[in-house]
Amino acid sequence: MWQLLAELRLMQDHVDADLGADLHIHLLEAAGTMTRQNVAWIRSTLQELSEWIGHIKKSKNILHLPEELEEEMAELTADLQSLQSRSEQTLNLLVASTGIAQSSLVIDQTSGINKLTELAFFFIPLSFITSIFSMQVAELTESPPKMWTWGLSLGLVFLITYLIRSFVRSPSVRLAAMRVRVTMLNRFTPKSRSASHRLNSVGNRAIAGYIFFFLIQCFFVLIILTFLLLFIFIVHFGIWAGAVGTAIYFIVTRWPEPAVLAPCFIAIVLASIGFYITCCLTTNIQAFWEKWSIGAAEMLMNMLPEKWRFDRVDDEDLADEGVNTYARQAIFFAST
Repeated sequence: MWQLLAELRLMQDHVDADLGADLHIHLLEAAGTMTRQNVAWIRSTLQELSEWIGHIKKSKNILHLPEELEEEMAELTADLQSLQSRSEQTLNLLVASTGIAQSSLVIDQTSGINKLTELAFFFIPLSFITSIFSMQVAELTESPPKMWTWGLSLGLVFLITYLIRSFVRSPSVRLAAMRVRVTMLNRFTPKSRSASHRLNSVGNRAIAGYIFFFLIQCFFVLIILTFLLLFIFIVHFGIWAGAVGTAIYFIVTRWPEPAVLAPCFIAIVLASIGFYITCCLTTNIQAFWEKWSIGAAEMLMNMLPEKWRFDRVDDEDLADEGVNTYARQAIFFAST
């Protein structure tokens, strides 16, 4: 029995040594399978020995074992439990190491795919422009365009492609998309459609309702912004420009009547002074308009019903979409 435990302990040492040296090679080649088989055999053998010792302890009154043998059985049980604990730790380490090795392999493959994607970013616009100019089109074959036309078209396509790529990969765009999706699920999906909520899928009716709601909101926002910008233009520039224009009109049409010319020149001077003061106080005026516009927007949002607003995206919603919220919290705590 002691010899068997010594052989098991020696095999366990070999397994631990294999896990420590050239880990990624052993795990991804045939040695990894052999190591798992050895660990499984050690665990099964130790389990059988443990059961056998347990049966002997239960039957010691029948077998009339001497005290020396009972003490040896106790020491054997302690060594057996220690070896079992070590084999369990080795198995857990083997499983974790295999997962890490497979993850590293997947990361390397993903890195290669990303490099190919970056390489395609340069060749797709080039192929697109080349295919356009190689078409048998009368406008391109009768009077072939000059080289600068081809270069300008290629540069524009490169710029548009890069902007689209940056827009799609932007974290802000992804979070905005998550917010839109959560709003569709919570605001525009009927509660009766429990399958959509259970499968976390957005129906066509929810998408159509959200698009209609978004277009209506954009329409009202554009109207409000138009009136706001028009009012700001009138206050900042329109009053003074109107006063100067009116004065010039009367000067031209009523020249040289002194009763009309004197007020017109005074109006021009006052308008110039008012415009100069407006330019000097631009920062304060902009702060006032910003504060007023934010207050007006909050007042309008409070007047709207709850279902007309965008839904708030919680960490749970982001986690469902695959966003690591713990990373956002770590960044937040690190910046405070």
